[in-house]
Amino acid sequence: MKLLKAISPYIVMIGLVVLVVMVASSLMSGPEMSYSQFLTELRSDNVASVKVEGNTATVKLKEQSKHDAKLKMDEYTVKILSQDVFEKVIVDETSGENGVSVKYTAVDNELPFIVRIIPYILFDIENHPL
Repeated sequence: MKLLKAISPYIVMIGLVVLVVMVASSLMSGPEMSYSQFLTELRSDNVASVKVEGNTATVKLKEQSKHDAKLKMDEYTVKILSQDVFEKVIVDETSGENGVSVKYTAVDNELPFIVRIIPYILFDIENHPL
């Protein structure tokens, strides 16, 4: 139990660092585009690439949007509910007669092994003090 109390401040500091990184990464993402705006641009063959990380898709347009005057940048983020459903929409829209071509990349954000075992190590230390 004493060991757990000794490492508690470090756990809090690690938690704060993780929180700061998460907030900073959300602030650094590009401007948002709605899902319906994304579909309009995709169907107009104005999407150059899509990179999906978790529930966020980073969309790069080929040129400035002709459908929405507010879309003046070339890179946007789109919030998605399900990566599987989103991928199916991309496949459906880019296959067949549509003639739409887009570069699609999905990134797996699995935590490193060492991070996943930390709770087990801490639980073991608490139950088996030295």
